[in-house]
Amino acid sequence: MNPLMLILAFADFFAAVALLLLQYDFFPAKLALGAVAFLLLKGFLFFGDVASKADLIIGAYLLISILLDFHIFLHYVFAIYFVQKAILSLF
Repeated sequence: MNPLMLILAFADFFAAVALLLLQYDFFPAKLALGAVAFLLLKGFLFFGDVASKADLIIGAYLLISILLDFHIFLHYVFAIYFVQKAILSLF
């Protein structure tokens, strides 16, 4: 297994956890900014891929969510997306 794939899978899982725990204010916003930075960086580095464009959009959404402190149903949808993406990255 490629170590880069493991790192990306772990980071996607971290982003999912950040999304879910931010929904209930159980996660510090400063730590969630790390997930935002990862998503935006990964989105820019692998820009040609559709999943990376989704990472950019979700990263921007998460940043706006942190700054404006709003929580809507999309948190769950995006978290499920990241969990399935992390699982598929492992296989």
